[in-house]
Amino acid sequence: MGGRVSTGDAEALARIVARAERCGEVGLVVLELLARQGEAQTLFAGSELVDSALKRHDLDRDAGATELGNVFAILTEGPSNASERGLVISFAWRGIRRALERDKGDADEQLLAFVRHADWFEFATDYSVYAYAAASVGAENTGRVWTTVGNTVLDDARGEPTAAGRARCMVRLDALATSEHAAATEALVRIAKEVADSAVRAAARALAGGSLPGGAAVEGSDIVPLEGRAVRAPAGTLRAWVRCLSGWATLVWLVRAVAWLVGWRESTRITVVETRVHIERSQAFFGRVVREREAWVPLYALTRVERHSRFPLIYSLVGIASLAAGVLVGGTLLVEGLRAGVGALVLGGATVALAGALLDLGLDVLAPARRNRVAVELRAHPKLALCVRADDATARKFVDGLAPRISGAVRTAGSP
Repeated sequence: MGGRVSTGDAEALARIVARAERCGEVGLVVLELLARQGEAQTLFAGSELVDSALKRHDLDRDAGATELGNVFAILTEGPSNASERGLVISFAWRGIRRALERDKGDADEQLLAFVRHADWFEFATDYSVYAYAAASVGAENTGRVWTTVGNTVLDDARGEPTAAGRARCMVRLDALATSEHAAATEALVRIAKEVADSAVRAAARALAGGSLPGGAAVEGSDIVPLEGRAVRAPAGTLRAWVRCLSGWATLVWLVRAVAWLVGWRESTRITVVETRVHIERSQAFFGRVVREREAWVPLYALTRVERHSRFPLIYSLVGIASLAAGVLVGGTLLVEGLRAGVGALVLGGATVALAGALLDLGLDVLAPARRNRVAVELRAHPKLALCVRADDATARKFVDGLAPRISGAVRTAGSP
């Protein structure tokens, strides 16, 4: 990796490049040649490669002449000092500027490719690539460059990068930290909050320093995981009564009961890992996992965490209906049986009335037994809405631990 380059030196080289008659076109050729060198990991392009690139861009070698020498001659043999390396890189950034000014569809691809090729130049050679970016691409494009650099880190460190991948991320983090541009700072903050790899996240947090809102990092190890089955978010009172009276709630319950009987199981696990919420969802059939989903949500994206008591109205309604039906039907059969002197009707009526009363009693006992089952609702931008059924004690600890750490509307509802 090359040494630090002063802003004055970078601006002086940018002025030398700008004085070239066709600096933009020359920059595009240099950009192409550096890409080939980055792929082959070589410090010189060679005469044949340089000539073929010039031919494609309809240029001759004289177009690369500057006060510090001809950039194409330097690329052919390889640079021999810091000034020549700086000249080459300044031309490359000028090529990026030219591509962005044309606003062609491949401009972003060229910028992204150059950022990725820059990894090797920064890590394994004496080139200092990013030091010349701001002076050469223009103020209007500098933010775009740093945003792209940050996005490459986010892409590469979302999972578990290899040692080489982690090293490349560190090179880009160093470049972001060196820049004073607002886009570079924003990129560091995003990386510190969102990436999955702990080493990259820790480095970004250290480099961002005071730029992180809220001060120190949030540690999530003290928040108990929440594990249970994903359920429908509790509806309002009116909707709940409509669902129960229409029979829809009963139908849903029956479908779930059948699914459970045939071996279908669903589980959801929510854990808080430092500045992010990790959501794991799985579906299994007779013990075999048939589908798994995983999501990471940054804490700042959360808008609400809410705990709902779950006292299903279906128990009360079915119990009342059973008791009423038992009394009405059973009583009618009993009376008619007594009038007609038919013992079977008397026995049937008594059985129906007793069955209705027992069902009502059973449901009256079963519903309170479920009062330790509650639902935790989690919402986040842009469209995440998740509701998980869990035991009351775990739900309370999870909500109480998470609620103070998010900025959205938070409330704990329906305590038993």
